[in-house]
Amino acid sequence: MAQAEQAELALPDVFEQLLDKKIDDRVAAILSVSTAKTPGNDTPIWFNIQDAARYANVSVGTMRKWVYRLGLPMTVQGKVKRIARTDIDSFLANRK
Repeated sequence: MAQAEQAELALPDVFEQLLDKKIDDRVAAILSVSTAKTPGNDTPIWFNIQDAARYANVSVGTMRKWVYRLGLPMTVQGKVKRIARTDIDSFLANRK
């Protein structure tokens, strides 16, 4: 039996380097958003919805309601959604 030949796309070096840099920058941005912390404070600066709910001591459903119905700001980059700790703190302070 004949083996199927695998076609390989060859990009010029310049394009390949640009693509690699874009991918590396994107991965670094995603990782920094999910792990960024304030100096001297172990609480993250940014949360996903589940961690934001835990931080605010509410259910995930309540956190979603705050975001989608009551206007708690959420930052979206591609498929990554994050809520800033300062936005949660301000939102909670204004609701008292």
